[in-house]
Amino acid sequence: MSFSDKAAVWTQKAGYKNFPVPPNYDHIQVPTEKQRLKFYQKVPQYPGNIRPPKMTKRLDLIRGEEEIHRDLLLKQYGIVCRKKKTNHTFLNTQARRGGMLRHGHIEMIRMTIARKIDMSKMFAIWRIDAPWKPITKKGQGKRMGGGKGSIDHYVTPIKAERVIIEVGGKCSFEEVSSYTLKPLLLN
Repeated sequence: MSFSDKAAVWTQKAGYKNFPVPPNYDHIQVPTEKQRLKFYQKVPQYPGNIRPPKMTKRLDLIRGEEEIHRDLLLKQYGIVCRKKKTNHTFLNTQARRGGMLRHGHIEMIRMTIARKIDMSKMFAIWRIDAPWKPITKKGQGKRMGGGKGSIDHYVTPIKAERVIIEVGGKCSFEEVSSYTLKPLLLN
């Protein structure tokens, strides 16, 4: 049987497609300005006459669960620093405990969201502060003593259950989870 004989067997049939009704997004208001995530500076700005302060470790800033910033303001979608696996409607990173976000981590989240999000119908907002906590380090090969080391970088402390960003707009859960935030999720 040749290819032309197989083509003769095919007959085209008309069918009825039953597409689902698209969701109604009339109740959602997309802001007209500042839809992208704001750029956070790597180093906080201090007045010219103030030297940047050095801090202690302050591990209490990452210990335990977040008590204030744990709910979504826009009631849509967000990245949450989760302590344990749960079945909620928002996306989570499955982090077991709190930690410190460096400028590079924040910038990676911002760039991924900016690349993948459709600004005509979606928006994103930060729910964390810019890096403010100084982390000090001494140079390699230094002897013990000599006082506290110089400031190496700044971090943002994050507790478990903290909302990091929120994504909203005229979008479905599948659209946000598969296209926008999939590179940011840790399994």
